[in-house]
Amino acid sequence: MKILILLTLLIISGCSSVPLSTMVQHSGISEKELINFDAESLRVKIQTDSPVEVGSSDNKLSIELVSEGEVKTFSFALENVSSSIIEEDGWLSGKRIINQVVLKLNSESVAEFRELQREVVHTQQQPKKFFVPFQMENIEQADGKVVVSIFIKQNKKAEYIHLIDRHEIEVEFET
Repeated sequence: MKILILLTLLIISGCSSVPLSTMVQHSGISEKELINFDAESLRVKIQTDSPVEVGSSDNKLSIELVSEGEVKTFSFALENVSSSIIEEDGWLSGKRIINQVVLKLNSESVAEFRELQREVVHTQQQPKKFFVPFQMENIEQADGKVVVSIFIKQNKKAEYIHLIDRHEIEVEFET
């Protein structure tokens, strides 16, 4: 009985690391949220376990809009703002080395993003979700898996919001 109670408490406390309000609020994106983004100060932060790094090209912010049942995807090129290596103490494991990159919309994408915001205001298109396709480097050095976290920041004053928090990706190579 004690083991059952302990396991229940571990499961509950493990699930509480991401607030439920955050998961519900940011599982999608509302029209109001999208039009309140500041395209110039919007930031995307990607973290990967070392030695895997985020590539320097082909990184995008993509947004799906729904209009009359049709889903359209818009992609915006991202450019590197900063890169860093972070050491994080694990709760049950030792230190974790994380490669972190912060990205922003490039100047062309800032104009395109603003145009999309104006279009959303003046049409019946509803934002559905956003996602961040990105390239990974040194993936061949991964030990069968890579842990990835992706965050987005709406403007200078906002905090980063989790899009993906410590998602484990299995890595397989054909020989």
